[in-house]
Amino acid sequence: GLCSSLLSRAVEAGYSMVHLWQQAVQQARSLDVQAVKAAMINQVLDAPSGVVRVGANHHLTKPARIGQIQANGQFDIVVEYQVNNDSPAASWF
Repeated sequence: GLCSSLLSRAVEAGYSMVHLWQQAVQQARSLDVQAVKAAMINQVLDAPSGVVRVGANHHLTKPARIGQIQANGQFDIVVEYQVNNDSPAASWF
């Protein structure tokens, strides 16, 4: 990731969305909503939590981690899964 300090999920999500939007605007070469929306598909960003990707359904895929809490309140990562857009998660909607 890009950051060694602690971040909340909300802060990281905001960071990621702004940077993904910037990439889509640059690719679209426009601020037109439909052009940016189309350009958002398949954007990739090295976010603080790892690589995130935007799928065709505009859902974000990002690493999933299982951790073990330590006495100091921090986590040791036991397992990490990287989901990719080639094998998207099942839709729950």
